Amino acid sequence: MGDFNIDMRYAPVKCGKRFDKLEEIGMRHIDAIPSTNYSYFPPTGSEGTRLDHAFLSRHFLYARAKYISEEDGYVFASKQPGAMSDHAVLIVDATLEKTVV
Repeated sequence: MGDFNIDMRYAPVKCGKRFDKLEEIGMRHIDAIPSTNYSYFPPTGSEGTRLDHAFLSRHFLYARAKYISEEDGYVFASKQPGAMSDHAVLIVDATLEKTVV
């Protein structure tokens, strides 16, 4: 989980096969992050990007994932002065899959 510097909207030549390789070894990309939220706010340009991602092994069930850039008056990520960072917080809730022994 973290900053992969890849937005799924980027051209395939820029993304390479990084995500495909992770999926080949059994990792699942949590792609349910709303496309209207952003994880990174560049200092220039008009639009944010979604560079932060989470992958789960097959041992976990996906529950929920989202970016939080502001909460309770704290600005975690923004282009505006006073923001703590240029990256939003990525929250992932997952449950360990129960296996029968």
